[in-house]
Amino acid sequence: MSVQERDPDSQQKALLFEIEYPEALDRVKPRHRFMSAYEQKVEPPESKFQYLLTACEPYETIAFKVPNMEVDKNENKFFTSWDPQRKVFTMQIFFKDREEKELPALPQRPGTTNLAFHGGGGFIRG
Repeated sequence: MSVQERDPDSQQKALLFEIEYPEALDRVKPRHRFMSAYEQKVEPPESKFQYLLTACEPYETIAFKVPNMEVDKNENKFFTSWDPQRKVFTMQIFFKDREEKELPALPQRPGTTNLAFHGGGGFIRG
């Protein structure tokens, strides 16, 4: 199960995952990692997404397609838990807000430029 959420204070986007592994082997904990869309070979890569992989023996790896945003790894924003009695893996991730940066202004009129070409010489734009 996965649920989309928002932090009530910061309005950060979040995802909550709860995965049941009823046949997980004793003393085995689920693992996770993030994978670039360009690492996977199942579908054409999309730069807007990344994958969250979870693995636990004897199960096959599960992949969730999530937004390609920076994950907030602060202590209270990135949470994983394994309940060995219930055999449930819980993970909550928050995404950092994208900072909007202003681009530098372009010059209104190009100035004089000396560009080198093959064979030497130059080009002067006026």
